[in-house]
Amino acid sequence: MTIRESRPAANGAAQRSGRTGTEHIAYDRLLGALRSAGKTVEVNGTGAMAQCPAHNDNRPSLSLKAIEGSVLLYCFAGCEAADVTTALGLTPAALFDSQRGQSYAYPDGRKVDRSPTKQFKQRGNTKGTALYNSDQIADASTVYVVEGEKDVLALESVGAAAVSPPQGATTKAQRWDWTPLTGKHAIVIADKDEPGRKHAEDVARLLTDIAESVRLTESAAGNDVSDHIAAGKQLDELVVAPSLLDKLAVTADWLDAQTFDSLEYVVPGLICEGLGLLAAPPKKGKSFLVGNIGLAVASGGLALGCVPVPQRPVLYLALEDGYRRLQDRFRRMNAGQPLPAALELVIRATPLEAVAVIAEYLGRHGTAKPLVILDTLGKVKRPKRSNEDAYQADYAIGGELKRLADSAPGSTLLVVHHTRKAEAADFIDTVSGTQGVAGSVDYVMVLARERHRNDAVLSVTGRDVIEAEYALYADDGYLWRLDGSTLAESRSRAESVRLWTELEKTHGKRSVEIVRFVNNRELTTATEVAKHFSMDSKRASESLARLAQGGWLTKCGRGEFGPGGLLESADIADTAAATDTAVTHPPLLSAHSAASAPSTHTALSARSSSSKSRCVVCQRVVTSGQTDGDGQPCHLGCIEEGG
Repeated sequence: MTIRESRPAANGAAQRSGRTGTEHIAYDRLLGALRSAGKTVEVNGTGAMAQCPAHNDNRPSLSLKAIEGSVLLYCFAGCEAADVTTALGLTPAALFDSQRGQSYAYPDGRKVDRSPTKQFKQRGNTKGTALYNSDQIADASTVYVVEGEKDVLALESVGAAAVSPPQGATTKAQRWDWTPLTGKHAIVIADKDEPGRKHAEDVARLLTDIAESVRLTESAAGNDVSDHIAAGKQLDELVVAPSLLDKLAVTADWLDAQTFDSLEYVVPGLICEGLGLLAAPPKKGKSFLVGNIGLAVASGGLALGCVPVPQRPVLYLALEDGYRRLQDRFRRMNAGQPLPAALELVIRATPLEAVAVIAEYLGRHGTAKPLVILDTLGKVKRPKRSNEDAYQADYAIGGELKRLADSAPGSTLLVVHHTRKAEAADFIDTVSGTQGVAGSVDYVMVLARERHRNDAVLSVTGRDVIEAEYALYADDGYLWRLDGSTLAESRSRAESVRLWTELEKTHGKRSVEIVRFVNNRELTTATEVAKHFSMDSKRASESLARLAQGGWLTKCGRGEFGPGGLLESADIADTAAATDTAVTHPPLLSAHSAASAPSTHTALSARSSSSKSRCVVCQRVVTSGQTDGDGQPCHLGCIEEGG
């Protein structure tokens, strides 16, 4: 490659160095080391091309450029300067004329010392506001504004005038004195990283009222203007930097024209791709639940007893368990069948190791859209730093896991977490920690289960999933299944459970017994209730009236009450889903759902009210227009199969 002839160094460089500009110690040192290593070197004044020692180089691809106090390197194959010096048996200090690095003097008395390992020390007038080299630009009509002193010297080496604020992008631009650029044509060159671009945009915005004109640019090669110059590029080859708005924003018509892959579901209708959170109190069965799901997915079988799931790789980080416990648990869950080879297990890992393992697994199996289960979040969550906001700390770990999940499109990272002891009206508020935990994930699932009971309710909400509650049942206390044969039926039964629970909380257990008694009869009087429950007739009458007023029962006539309240509606939907669905697997009825079953004539009436079919993907009951048994749109837009 031919290096274009450079213009003489600016007067400022010669005045600061006190020499003629022909002495380039670091440059000469590197040329000598390259020749000693047997590399081809083509010199063109203060620039050279050579074979790069850091990779197998058939023709020269390493560019060198001498500037005041140091030498710039740029490998067109992508090797870093440290790779080059290491390959030559040199240290980073070899890139500087002085083995100690380089010092930069500001016009107001500030001095900045740069070590060969890029450590900076401020001394002298550290409260000064002058720009580096601002005393050398008085006669220049065009001034380049860069992020560091080395970039200023690189620009001076090709005859340009340039300035830089102290401390680069780490401090606000408003802190420095920009008046020397009054009336100048300012060309701001951004470093090609987010802090650098933001700093350059701030500087450009500030100079709008000071300079004659302002242009925001970036290097055409490498990360900064030093790389640009080391690569032999000319200043007129700087590229116009895109504005932050243009870089980040899209138009609605562009969005409308895009075609995206369908949302990937690990468990159709329930657990989708992205970052999910499953929370429950300690020892309530959440590890058994994710274990059930992991085994089903790794085998390509039935999740939760009745939902068909496609087979895919599964990584289970069971960081609170051991191999013996996992073996016993999985053997019982799998009913003695061989455990699937597609399920990989990790039981010991530090927080950093766990994150690294997940990243490696997603990188290895990402195209297969794997499921990764992290049990639990507390095992990877770092301690909160002093003075760190608790919300930000929680959101940071969630954000890190979210980036991992998004690194493999279609994959799922399901994180197990605890709930707090305090009860809350909104199940999201029961998640342990600040709202930064729930706010950072794509969807949240909370498992609510009373101690010593096998039935539970799984509450779900998120960005891409339907907010719903599902009734679950744990056979033998560990084998989790839907309480019902489909998600639609399980959702209806969860609503029934919620209403019965609400009735008990607001009116007491006796009122629950009364409603059950009335719901199993066509008509009931206060006398019959009083006799059945050994109650006073007046008290029975008052209870029936209060329940009817609250919508739990229907008043049919003088002194007569019957079904038809809130609970009957929930139970009708429950039975309608059961009778209208083409059931492949037998329904798993729990004690509470069997006790609340409606009468036969009610079920027949519900069945004859409309013609329904079944979604073959998510098993939900659908009617015309892709609606489910509750009249809600099928969230998957699934194919309908006549029922």
